[in-house]
Amino acid sequence: MNILSITDTLLSCGLSGGLPGQFTVQVGLPNSVGDSITSVPNANIFNYQFTITSISPQTGSYNGGTLITITGTNFSPASSDTLVYVGDTLDWFCNV
Repeated sequence: MNILSITDTLLSCGLSGGLPGQFTVQVGLPNSVGDSITSVPNANIFNYQFTITSISPQTGSYNGGTLITITGTNFSPASSDTLVYVGDTLDWFCNV
């Protein structure tokens, strides 16, 4: 995570790609004890989502071997964290 800007009331940071899901955000000060405490319930919940904008090609061989390009945002930079399945069952997976 990179801190982009900080004031006494605002902290802006940038995230690289990661796993989708819901995460709790905590802010700590190096010379203090404990983490941030939100004044509004669940205000420190962050949902990380990725978006698929296109898949190319739209068709391929039934026997496999087709190279698929998936374009989007917020994918994990680690291919080991990325799983791609084609079809209705989870046993038709792609090597990333």
